Amino acid sequence: MGRAPQKKEADFRFRKGDRVKGSDRRGICFQGIVELIAKKQRILWIQTPAGERKLIDSTEHSIERCS
Repeated sequence: MGRAPQKKEADFRFRKGDRVKGSDRRGICFQGIVELIAKKQRILWIQTPAGERKLIDSTEHSIERCS
């Protein structure tokens, strides 16, 4: 089986300061505030409520903005 098609860079519309949440394929959840963005690589660095800094790769995680 082939890999799922990559989303376009334009679909990756997160900004510094966005509050995000999501999970990985194993169901491990996260939430936090976006600190840095690498659009071409489709990667975010977030600051969690516990003060941890996490790297979130959109090819391995589902990510959405919190309301």
